Amino acid sequence: MKYVHSLSDYLPYFWYLLHSIYFNFKMLPFRQAKKLPILLIRPKFINLKGKIVIDDSLCHFGLVKLGGWGCRAYPNNGIKLNFRGGTWIVKGKTWIGSNSYIEIARNGVLETGSDVVSSTSLILYCTRKIKMGNAIRFGWNCRVMDTNFHPLRKQGTGESKAAGAPITIGSYNWISTNSTVLPGTTTVDYCVFGTGSILTKSTQCESYCVHGGSPVHVLSRGYYRAPDEEGDVDPEIL
Repeated sequence: MKYVHSLSDYLPYFWYLLHSIYFNFKMLPFRQAKKLPILLIRPKFINLKGKIVIDDSLCHFGLVKLGGWGCRAYPNNGIKLNFRGGTWIVKGKTWIGSNSYIEIARNGVLETGSDVVSSTSLILYCTRKIKMGNAIRFGWNCRVMDTNFHPLRKQGTGESKAAGAPITIGSYNWISTNSTVLPGTTTVDYCVFGTGSILTKSTQCESYCVHGGSPVHVLSRGYYRAPDEEGDVDPEIL
């Protein structure tokens, strides 16, 4: 059944309207900022450098919602934003709930497709590029990091091993609770990753399959999660 938004759904965002106004006019051009496409609850601004890119045809009030309390099992402490000079490209509706953290480094590019949802405790750490397709769901307490922070050097030859690599997450992916997406990961469309999955550059995945474990492997075939069949449901149950 389709969830119909009511005024009560937006009231928590109105309590932090000044924060949203400041953030929009800081990160977006005036013609877009005045529409308040990004709404925030309990935001903690560490750095606000760089830019957010939204196509004018997509820009409307409440396109992106950040910090909402989407799961009563986790703290209602809003969202931390540490934008250190990179770029966030928004290509559609995005909902990232409370107890989450987004960091985009100076040269980082974060690209999120339409209908990307995480109800709580998502960590996004982007130093290179993280690209997400459409209709992606993150379970509780997931991490997506395109760096491991510490480059390595090979004994004897002195050859350096990079600390990170770009990440690409396909459309209609469901990345379940306590999963981690590490540098160099690429997934195809229509994938499900079970609780506690560790995705790496060596992950081999197949469309319409449930995957799990470390290393990730196919657990069953012929299944996928279809957010479009769920309708625009209350984020608390996603």
